[in-house]
Amino acid sequence: MDNRKRPTSVTVIAWLVIAGSVLGLVALLFTIPLLGRHAGSIILGSLVSTVIGVIVGKAMLKGLNWGRVSYLFLQPAGIVLGGFLSRFGPKHVLATFVYTVFLVLLTQPAASAFFGRGHSPQPRPATTGGYGPDLRIFIGWMFAILGGILTAFGLFSPSTRAPWTRSNVNAEWGIVLLVFAAIMLGLGYRAQVASRAPEQRQSHRG
Repeated sequence: MDNRKRPTSVTVIAWLVIAGSVLGLVALLFTIPLLGRHAGSIILGSLVSTVIGVIVGKAMLKGLNWGRVSYLFLQPAGIVLGGFLSRFGPKHVLATFVYTVFLVLLTQPAASAFFGRGHSPQPRPATTGGYGPDLRIFIGWMFAILGGILTAFGLFSPSTRAPWTRSNVNAEWGIVLLVFAAIMLGLGYRAQVASRAPEQRQSHRG
C-alpha cells in the first residue's frame, strides 16, 4: 500500500484544471449567438478540450504521471494556438504567468515523488517524476520549438499584430518563450549532470 501523501499544490492545480475546463465550455455556450457560422466547430473543439482537461485533472489527482506530463505539454501549446487564432493579448500573458507558476509547483520534489511513486526502484532526480529524463528538458525543447515558430511568424508576417498595440507581439513573445526555453534546458541539463556526478566519482574510485 502506498502511503505517500498528495501535495496540496497538486490537489489545487488539478481541481483548477478541471474547473477551468468546465467553466470555459459553459462560458462559451453563452456566446453562441456571437460565434456565427463557425459555432459548431468551435463548440466541438471546446468540448474536446473540456473532456481532455477533466481527464488530465483526474489523472493528476490519482498521481498518474502522464496526467502531469500531458498538462505541462498541452497547456503551452493551447496558449500559443489561442494566440494565433485570437491575437495575443492580456489574457495570454496571464495564462502564461499561471502556467509558469503551475510548472514550478508541479516539478517540486514533493510533487515529483507523488507522481513517480512505484515506478522506479532506483533513486532519480526529483524533477523526473521518479523515472526517465528531467521533465524540464522536454518542456524546454517544446518551448524552444513553439518560440521559434512564433518568432518566425512575427518576423515574416509583422503586419499580423494584436489590435491594442503597434508592436510586433508575435516576435516579442516568441523571444520570451525562447528565453524561458533556455532557462528550462539549462536547469534540466544541469540537474542531469549533478545526478550523474556521484556515480562517476564512485566509478573512478572503483
